[in-house]
Amino acid sequence: MLRLTHADILKDMLSSGGFRLPTSDEWEHLCGGGARTLFRWGDHAPSDCYPIDESDWDLHRRPNAFGLEIAMDPYKYELTSEPSISRGGDGGSMICGGAGFFVGWLTLATAYFEPDVLRREPLATVDVGYTIARRVLPLR
Repeated sequence: MLRLTHADILKDMLSSGGFRLPTSDEWEHLCGGGARTLFRWGDHAPSDCYPIDESDWDLHRRPNAFGLEIAMDPYKYELTSEPSISRGGDGGSMICGGAGFFVGWLTLATAYFEPDVLRREPLATVDVGYTIARRVLPLR
């Protein structure tokens, strides 16, 4: 599996075109899509399955009000401009740890941030494939 540092990702993926990564607060705003609920789709999640399970309930797999497909997979981390902070999923820790259905959905909540999971050393490497670098273009 390919592993890169935060600096490598910034240099390789964002160096051209004026793009950057969102701040942690910007990521939260982008994820919520203007919603004032726990999740971008509302305050409810199924109580009998995890977000990775096949089911008829698929609100988490749909784009949000901004048209973004964001925080759809509880396994995937999303990088922010702060080298030590990720947002989005937790690598599957809540699900694989057996914390229960509701807690398995919490990693997709707009404001979810678990410091022990989403905070890392600034020079630590990230796994390509489990980590998303969402480019934003500042409008001036």
